[in-house]
Amino acid sequence: MTDSTVDRRRRRTDIRPDLDRHVAIACFGTACTIGLAFAFVGLETHSFWYDELFTARLLEPANGTTLLSRIATDVHPPLYLLALALFTQLFGEGDAALRSFSAIAACGAILVFIAATRSAFSLPARLFGAAMATGSLFWFYQAQNARSYALSLLISAAVMAIGLSLLRGRSRRRLLVPGLLALMIAGSFVHFYVMYVCLAVLIVLGLYERRDRLMLSGAAVFLLRSRLPTTGTRTIRPGTSAFSNCACSIPSGTTAWPPFSSAASPSSTADLHLRRGLFRPSPLPRRCIGFSPIA
Repeated sequence: MTDSTVDRRRRRTDIRPDLDRHVAIACFGTACTIGLAFAFVGLETHSFWYDELFTARLLEPANGTTLLSRIATDVHPPLYLLALALFTQLFGEGDAALRSFSAIAACGAILVFIAATRSAFSLPARLFGAAMATGSLFWFYQAQNARSYALSLLISAAVMAIGLSLLRGRSRRRLLVPGLLALMIAGSFVHFYVMYVCLAVLIVLGLYERRDRLMLSGAAVFLLRSRLPTTGTRTIRPGTSAFSNCACSIPSGTTAWPPFSSAASPSSTADLHLRRGLFRPSPLPRRCIGFSPIA
């Protein structure tokens, strides 16, 4: 075997990994791009389901109510609805506008993952993960769901990205740590389950970052304390809630949740259990059959 033959084989061996990398980037990148684009396709082709109707109804002005008073009738924290209210001021209140906010947030979560994990994973690996996510039914459904789950994905992705940067000993810790805590607080006021993600990140950081354990423990205690129930019951009478123009048949022996009009529940008063300033799910049963808006 001559030296020229050996050299040619070495060059082929060197070229092959680069070729495989480029093919992987092209294929996974194309799949990811298609998935991101389809998050905005068909936003108006299917009608709102019950929770989306609730979202739209909370944002719709009603006599004798304010946006905050209507948001207070939801069992979830208020930050998503406040952000969506600002979004609808700019882009309208149609079906596509309400769902496009979730589509933007879901796509943002994918882009945050690709950009923020650069130091931990190769580009083909990141694009593969992004393509798997955008090709999943769960991600696509939440991208077109006018509820807080897509925004929760975006904040969770940002929280885990900053946590990964801290574990890798990145500089600018003075900016990353306050930013991480601010995102965790914001996420806890978007959906309760984001708090669990934040606690998991704090536990991992506490195990590896000894110098920040006291601060991380304080942040965990604050998040837990903000979710603990306190005493206090607020009563909203039928006809004054965000659903005062909606009819729903409520089985006897149960309490309406959210509160409905007197036409649907003539003698009942919906007890709205809320944390003072921090909203938590009500222990009351919720059962609604045959929801239909009335004129």
